[in-house]
Amino acid sequence: MVRKKKSSSKDPYKLSKHDEFDSEAFAVAMEKMVAESHAKGAGFGSGKEMENRIAEIVWGKFREANIGQVKTDRESSQASSLETSRHHSPPEDIATIVISDVEESTSIWEENSHAMQEAVSIHDKILRRNCDSFNGYEVDTEGDRFFLAFHTPLDAFLFALKTQLDLYKADWSSDLFSISAAAAENSFRGLRVRMGIHQGPVSSHRNEFTGRLEYYGEAMTIAKRIGAMSRGGQILTTSDTWNAASYKAESDMDSPQVLDLGNHFFSFKGGDARRCRILQLVPASLAYDYFAARRRPADRMLDADGVSASPITGRQFEPLDTALRATSSFHDAPYENLEVTIAFIRFSEIEIQYEDPKPILSDLIRLVCDLLVGTRGYHCQNNMLAFPNISEAIEFGLGLMRALRENYYSELPDMITFGCVHDSFLAMGPHKTTGRADYYGKVVNRAAHVSATSELGTVNFGVSVDNSNPKLPLLKDEFDCHFKGVKELKGVQGDMAIYEVTLKDQEENTED
Repeated sequence: MVRKKKSSSKDPYKLSKHDEFDSEAFAVAMEKMVAESHAKGAGFGSGKEMENRIAEIVWGKFREANIGQVKTDRESSQASSLETSRHHSPPEDIATIVISDVEESTSIWEENSHAMQEAVSIHDKILRRNCDSFNGYEVDTEGDRFFLAFHTPLDAFLFALKTQLDLYKADWSSDLFSISAAAAENSFRGLRVRMGIHQGPVSSHRNEFTGRLEYYGEAMTIAKRIGAMSRGGQILTTSDTWNAASYKAESDMDSPQVLDLGNHFFSFKGGDARRCRILQLVPASLAYDYFAARRRPADRMLDADGVSASPITGRQFEPLDTALRATSSFHDAPYENLEVTIAFIRFSEIEIQYEDPKPILSDLIRLVCDLLVGTRGYHCQNNMLAFPNISEAIEFGLGLMRALRENYYSELPDMITFGCVHDSFLAMGPHKTTGRADYYGKVVNRAAHVSATSELGTVNFGVSVDNSNPKLPLLKDEFDCHFKGVKELKGVQGDMAIYEVTLKDQEENTED
């Protein structure tokens, strides 16, 4: 504790060797400096800006006066105290809203009100404890629904992930487990709480009865919509909100599982609409291992009877099949029979030819995503796509070239190549950061090399060549295949036969 001395000659920020830094000492110094700044008319601004600036100065004085005694590590109590002082007040202007709700709470109350009353008490304590731990602000409650506001997406995600784990490990009564909606099964245990998270601009006013700030605006609206879409035990958020904190996924959040659930449209009053990509988060220890489940049997750990040695468990949820879903999700990515057609769009020539290629590439990727709507194709990453078969991939590639010529940059088709390969994959699951489908195996490497070695402005596929003639895939009648030769591709075992594909009517127009 900071010991108060009558003499002002001693450094007020200096701690004795027996003293420990705590939030009370920090607050005393903060109050002292605020009073001095007002007396002197110091230019620290006002409101939150002044509070943050003074906190930084006071913290610097404490560190300066106690070198060797005050740690600088972000996990130290001093840094934690600084965070507490900065986030003590509710967020303003920009907030990360978390809305949680107990799934099927009404039916649980009906079935066993005594067990539910005890469970709700446990639930409320867990949420409030974690809200306080991660600098949250309790806005309001409606029954078992909580409205919370956080200053940063990271704090909100830390809260949500920790809360899901704590709820899973909570000391629920045996009576609660006898209720199907709260049974202990397959990484679910006790009350199943759904959560929606979104960061955005907010406005606020103080409730005259509770004295608490209440929020309204985009962040609250979208968080409510997402929360309503979620299911018990599921955390949903927007990609923009996740991207603001995803760089901390491994270091601070213990690498939660991220799953892409596609783009969805949200409408607002006045007819405005916004498209948001929705992501699902699950704590790593509770997540379903898609990579283990979607792996060749020969690569799995099997027992003597040929059955998986350790059953794959973890939280799984039904796809978000809303009427306003605009794009496919991870659940739509092809994996039937552990085979896939991987396609790459190579646009390195655009990067060479244009001084600032970013706007053009952004338009190109946006067009790719728009053209994928209504198809069985899936956008894995920047220039990588996945399809169930070669024919659908080729049809998409030719459609992309035609759309570019007719509606966009007419010269772009001559600066890109589209190449694809169909084969089995080694494993498939969600990318650790984006949540999009990620494939492993030779099919990915081969497709990338087919695209890289093809002529600009062409759509191609590759087929492995063994001792016999290459087996061509079944294509539509309107496609014409042109054998371009057998190539030995770098980093690829065995030769590949390369075929260029065109539309028959396209050839006829060319001859005319």
